[in-house]
Amino acid sequence: MAAAKVGPTTANVALKTVVFLGSSRNITPPWGGDKRTGDRVLKYVVSALTGRESTCGPNSLTHNVTVYDPLVVFGPGGCLADSGAEIQAPTFFSSELSPEVQQMKETIAGADAYIIVTPEYNHSIPPALSGLMGHFGGSCYKYKPCGIVTYSVGPWGGMRAAMALRPFLAELGALSASSLVGLPSVGDMLNEDGTPKDTENRMLKQLPAMLEQVEFLAMALKNQRDLVAQTAN
Repeated sequence: MAAAKVGPTTANVALKTVVFLGSSRNITPPWGGDKRTGDRVLKYVVSALTGRESTCGPNSLTHNVTVYDPLVVFGPGGCLADSGAEIQAPTFFSSELSPEVQQMKETIAGADAYIIVTPEYNHSIPPALSGLMGHFGGSCYKYKPCGIVTYSVGPWGGMRAAMALRPFLAELGALSASSLVGLPSVGDMLNEDGTPKDTENRMLKQLPAMLEQVEFLAMALKNQRDLVAQTAN
């Protein structure tokens, strides 16, 4: 008599997702507009993550989101203010960390996935972003997926930063999803609260597609990390 087939176990999984904002801009341009256009994009992405309910195989997925903003982290009273974006004191050089920095390190190391929201500076990665992420060693990021969201006030959507981020993330041990999100002319696309001005704008279809890839990778890598941990024990 043939054995009955056992179906896959279903579970509700809350992915621990860390969002890094790349811009530390805090001044109104001479021509007017937002002090930091990225705030619109950040709100759009965080809203999509916190409101998202998806499936991956038999699992139902949601996101527990933590945001790291360089204006806060490097600003007065911020946990990395003394080290600064120039990384005067990387965490992996210190045997003792402040409780705030230790908590940030544990949150990053314990994440299942990362999302980067950034413009490009001089055709490359903003120093605030590389400094923020570079404070923590590759052991925090390894075997984790990362989605890249770039933006611009002009027509190119920050894509050169996306290209520069791929080798940067690879060196940290993170795996960037192949689907990218590039949002051009953000002021014409998103309101100040991050809501789309036109929900049918075809450029907004990029984010759900990228998140689907990140979630697939997050679950696959999470399952494998758990399996390796069980084997080690």
